[in-house]
Amino acid sequence: MDFAEQIRELIALLDKNKDHVFTEEATKNAMVMPFLQVLGYNIFDPTEVIPEFTADIGLKKGEKVDYAIAVNKEPAILVEVKSARTLLQPKTMGQLLRYFGVTKSKFAILTNGIQYQFFSDLDDKNIMDINPFLTVDLVPSVRDSEIAEIRKFHKNHFDSEKISSSAIELKYTGELKRYFKQQFKEPDEEFLRFFIKKTSFGGVVTKLQFDRLSPVVVNAFRQYVNEVVSDTLKGALEGAKKAETGTPNEDVSDKQMLRHRFWTQLLGYAKTKTDLHTKISPTQGGWVGVNAGARGLTYCYSITKHQAAVELYIDRGKDSEEENKNIFDRLASIKGDIEGIFGDSLEWERLEGKRACRIKKAINVGGYLDEQNWPKVHEVMVSTMIQLEKALSPQIQKLGI
Repeated sequence: MDFAEQIRELIALLDKNKDHVFTEEATKNAMVMPFLQVLGYNIFDPTEVIPEFTADIGLKKGEKVDYAIAVNKEPAILVEVKSARTLLQPKTMGQLLRYFGVTKSKFAILTNGIQYQFFSDLDDKNIMDINPFLTVDLVPSVRDSEIAEIRKFHKNHFDSEKISSSAIELKYTGELKRYFKQQFKEPDEEFLRFFIKKTSFGGVVTKLQFDRLSPVVVNAFRQYVNEVVSDTLKGALEGAKKAETGTPNEDVSDKQMLRHRFWTQLLGYAKTKTDLHTKISPTQGGWVGVNAGARGLTYCYSITKHQAAVELYIDRGKDSEEENKNIFDRLASIKGDIEGIFGDSLEWERLEGKRACRIKKAINVGGYLDEQNWPKVHEVMVSTMIQLEKALSPQIQKLGI
């Protein structure tokens, strides 16, 4: 069972149990500890999941936070649990704030067993932010993208630097979305004045102009958002209908639509397993790729009618044939080490007479025409890509290019 399936299974359990949980202790046992287990931590090992974690803080002696999760024997994540009946607010996170600065923890979680708020020190080093960079409700409507973010805290994938890097984007994206939501519901004066100035007036907006045009701005803003949503849904429904009926689009072929649907599903599944391709969008072509950590090196998924592949594609641009071959040869010189970590043989294609090179693993369980077998194709492609990246990334870094 993959991580996303485990999370959704946990959500079903929480939904069943939540009406029977009334105390903080019950919340820990019935809701939070199962969550920590899904994250891969041994809740029965007191050196890994440390209950009632204690640290003396100034005049505060013997205060305890509910759990500290240790990584490499150092507290890495602090967890404060409130009753499932508690609404999480800033006043409920006092202990976390005090503990954060005196431990080596980089992350803190405040939870009531359903909602999980993730904190770090993005604003001031060693001082926990007041606002979480990620908030996830473990409910049936949880998004795949949210599950992908939770997965980064799994024991097998925990990387403090990577999480901190993505947390900055998550934090400000979340704050902007909350701002847009509030403005859509009830725009403030500053928001309205900004758009009134942009449309008709370059200088000061008078009270008469503001009073007259504010309702127009509100209406235009809401109307535009509604039109975008409506057009998106319409396009998705039309696309699904054409794909289902085989009705050709005058601009897009059946093959292109099928491949686009294949990549949409593959990338959605991949996000629950790895963050490697999370920032790319599906295409209508035969491949998708992402930078492998050096210019001109790309981790690619490729697909044909009845076959797929994952590969490292090496092409540093115009007049780079000699450089590409040199990079390929340096990697090929440690072929045994790379294939040992990968766990299987790879196809080493120097592509003589061509500018590019590639290191590939063919996948023979199906292609874009084998739609009934797509789940298996996606599963094998993603697991193979994870192994390929694991085997090659350390060696790419050593190239120093």
